[in-house]
Amino acid sequence: MYQAAPISQRIIKIKERRKEHDNGHVSMCGERTKIYTEYYKTHEGEIAALKRAGALYEWCDKHVLSLEDDAMFVGNVGREWRSTVNYIEWGTDWLDEIMSMPEEDFIRDWQSPGAYAYISPEDREVYKEAVEYWRDRTLQSCVHAVLPEDIWKLLGDNCTSFGNRAKKGTANMPAGHYCANYKKVIDVGWGHIISQAQAQMDAHDGKLFGTDAKRYTTWRSIRLVAEGAKLLTERYSGFVAEEAKKASGGRRAELEKIADSLSWIAAHPARTCWEGMQMLIIYQLLLHVDAQAHGITLGRMDQYFGHFLEKELADGTMTIEQAQELADAFILKMGDYFAVQISSIAPLLPSFAARASRKKFTITKTAVTISLSAGSTKAEMTRRIP
Repeated sequence: MYQAAPISQRIIKIKERRKEHDNGHVSMCGERTKIYTEYYKTHEGEIAALKRAGALYEWCDKHVLSLEDDAMFVGNVGREWRSTVNYIEWGTDWLDEIMSMPEEDFIRDWQSPGAYAYISPEDREVYKEAVEYWRDRTLQSCVHAVLPEDIWKLLGDNCTSFGNRAKKGTANMPAGHYCANYKKVIDVGWGHIISQAQAQMDAHDGKLFGTDAKRYTTWRSIRLVAEGAKLLTERYSGFVAEEAKKASGGRRAELEKIADSLSWIAAHPARTCWEGMQMLIIYQLLLHVDAQAHGITLGRMDQYFGHFLEKELADGTMTIEQAQELADAFILKMGDYFAVQISSIAPLLPSFAARASRKKFTITKTAVTISLSAGSTKAEMTRRIP
């Protein structure tokens, strides 16, 4: 008979804090909207790939950092813990409607107890200004401008998704349902990717013929994104180090260790299971900030950092109980990226389970024992999974 793994007191405390926070304390943070809008305003002539990469780098540089009590990992999409953000460059329709609501209705729906997400007066002004700028500049507007006239005849036909799922046409939300190359980042580090991109750019120096300019721009964009990831991780390292000075006892030692590890993985490959998990979290965070919030699978995590776990259990630097707590904290952190339906785990760590003391420690047990709230991580299993 299957037996769920016990939950540590620390994880119970984090779960209880999540439950209390989600009961009327979630905010729709305007930080990303403000940073992205300001960047796009000052870079209107920049090519799309560089503009998108540059906006993400700008967010990495200006994002307000925070750290929760008892947190084992870092990374939030908004200023506040478990906040949601808006991808305004894709479409403004629904946000425009919210900003146009009568004052009494807006307060009732977005600034009252029980609201889906709280919008502060300051963020409301950010959204109002952003809607005015983006109304005819969104990706949706660009797509609509090039659609053939015959396509518009399908609008509202109730047979296609065009104009039925969304009130006005299509292309009003980002792409999703894919798996990024987390393993490469964990194996080689952001510093290597920066160097690789730079080497490709150097190889094209003075040799831009035909489609070479597009390739050069692509590598510039890749370098910029990797530099943003490195910068954000370095900023978190410094932030956690300062938080460690305010702590005492075991928590201080833990935060100092986290700060040191963040400093390392900012440019280098992971050395431990925790470092591999944190690098995946940073990568996942960047995907969400970049406006990819729909069904992003975490893929085969056992292949990313399962070998670190196996080694740490074998040499005694981690116990099975510590490993289970780490897995629980990791999955809870994945669920903190509140917007829409966050991350899928499919397939579900088949060999990772076997590596850890004959399935005593698995993400499967985490999925069974950790009850997650709306907008959480989703576990998927099929008969084809080993």
